[in-house]
Amino acid sequence: MFFDGLKVFIVQLVYFIIPFTNMFIGIWISISSLMATTSNRGIIDLNIVLSLSGGLIFLGLTLAVVFGAFFTITLSNMAYCDGELVAASGLGIYWVSLLKLAGWTL
Repeated sequence: MFFDGLKVFIVQLVYFIIPFTNMFIGIWISISSLMATTSNRGIIDLNIVLSLSGGLIFLGLTLAVVFGAFFTITLSNMAYCDGELVAASGLGIYWVSLLKLAGWTL
């Protein structure tokens, strides 16, 4: 049971590292820009920096939703394949299935 939970943790870490990196960079940019504008008395345009960081945070949240859907799909496939860690990495099968559901043929 411990090793099954460890496998789920590893798969979740792999799938959510990109969205959390985007959100972290966006938050880091916004905090550092606030510190830079207070120390240099407004040399950096605060509106541009905050809009960039807000865009990165929004992109990270959007990617987290998309990756969360794929995480759910791959986790159920991993459970179907008796807990094989390799079963959670086959995204090519899911893309083909999703494109067929959307009406596209390959």
